Amino acid sequence: MGKYFSKEFKLYNHHEIYSRSYESKDDYNEEQHCSHITMRDIFKGNFSSDIRDILSYSNTKILDIGCGFGFWLMEMASEFPKPNYFGIDVLPVFPTSTIPHNVKFSQHDLLKGLPYEDNTFDFVHIQCLTFDIPELYWETNIYNEIARILKPGGWLEICDMEFGIFNCGPVTRRFDLAYLNNLRSRKINPHLILRSHSILKSIPSFSSSQVHHKRSKYPLGSYENNLGKLCAKIMRYRIHAIIKGLVAKEMNIKRYEIDSTIDKIMNEFETNKSYYYIHRVYVQKNF
Repeated sequence: MGKYFSKEFKLYNHHEIYSRSYESKDDYNEEQHCSHITMRDIFKGNFSSDIRDILSYSNTKILDIGCGFGFWLMEMASEFPKPNYFGIDVLPVFPTSTIPHNVKFSQHDLLKGLPYEDNTFDFVHIQCLTFDIPELYWETNIYNEIARILKPGGWLEICDMEFGIFNCGPVTRRFDLAYLNNLRSRKINPHLILRSHSILKSIPSFSSSQVHHKRSKYPLGSYENNLGKLCAKIMRYRIHAIIKGLVAKEMNIKRYEIDSTIDKIMNEFETNKSYYYIHRVYVQKNF
């Protein structure tokens, strides 16, 4: 089993505040579902790793770290029903009914190690976690733990955003700066996804493997057809949660000003054709 980390840090300090800042659990659920759809559609599939052959085997084991409501897991289990799927998350939001027989969920704090034996999984998937955990843990613990539980020849895939909205207006820039300061105050590197290659290559289990990297624009408005409209809808949810839960004080926004501030940001997205970048990084463990 994995070693416990030496420093105390409550995983998802930001994620828990962020999730509680939604108007309802249904809103949070919808934001997570739409986020899953946009990531899948932008990258034209739920994964890029070379795992298609093993998805037809019943002894294949797949882990989704930070699985949330389980949208990625459920879709994978529906499309490829042979493997066994496992999900872990610190928040107990995973559904408790209508779960396929080959999907299992565990509520678990990632910073206490991964509760699995060495060489257990054929594929480990992580999406949208780099803004939840300080950089030090990725450098020294998390990727090493994943390497430990991956089978030789198994794949790790990380999908996340690169901080920074391009073509932004003055209100968006003020929001971006406030959020950046908030992340840095918690020792979170908002550009960690760009460091994934060098961190992974420093780990012996991945050192001789090629680190693959895809980057794509994430449009933030209906100027980019229906996908952009859906992306903008997600961002409205997220910005509301971030302002309400994390940065309202720094932006000097009172509670009754939140909605009007978000309206201004959304208008700037449309006018300026704003976007940010999302990345998919994937690597195979050495044999």
